[in-house]
Amino acid sequence: MSTALFECGFLDDALEYLNKGLELETYNPDYLYNRAYLYKTIEDNEKAITDLKEVLQIDPNHTDARLLLGELEMVNTHE
Repeated sequence: MSTALFECGFLDDALEYLNKGLELETYNPDYLYNRAYLYKTIEDNEKAITDLKEVLQIDPNHTDARLLLGELEMVNTHE
């Protein structure tokens, strides 16, 4: 559901949906990754990085999280 909201441009609604999902499943790496991607989209890189680090604590082999974290850390280094 959050993906559909995100793709339709309803970013606030997607964020709300992900936050509610995380209230129910605090350690769901997919919810955390999707929220991190949404934060990246709205240029809140610090929150994105925090979520991505949490994803990698839960699932160290989460390739998408590792790649996005590297991208965001590189961006932060050049700012």
